[in-house]
Order: sequence, then structure tokens, then C-alpha cells
Amino acid sequence: MINRKKTLQFIKNNKSCHYCDDCLSGLLKIYPRQQINQICRKSKSIIRKKGKHCCKKCNKIKILNYYNK
Repeated sequence: MINRKKTLQFIKNNKSCHYCDDCLSGLLKIYPRQQINQICRKSKSIIRKKGKHCCKKCNKIKILNYYNK
């Protein structure tokens, strides 16, 4: 539950940013990174989408997680 809360809070506090699973895992020190994938997929307040945006940290176009306004 701690990892879920930490992930959701981070994404909510960075509403204008998009992060990939790999970078969120590194930033939040949550390993293995598959936990990020599971947390974000199950949350209704997070959108997971591949699109025009790049990850805020690595600048790669991947599936990104961002806050659902």
C-alpha cells in the first residue's frame, strides 16, 4: 500500500508531467518496475497512454503515466 500511495501522490503533485514506468520506478525507488505498471493500471486517477508526449525524465516516447484531471 505504501508504494501505491507514494506513486499516486507523486503523479498528482506533478500534474503537468508525464513519466514512463522505468523513470517512475527509479525516481520513487520502487522495484521491480512492474509494480509501477500494476499500480498505474489499477488507478482511475492515472491515465496510461502512448502518444505525442515524451517522458519528462528520459525524453523517450513510451507508454506514459499522468494524472487524470
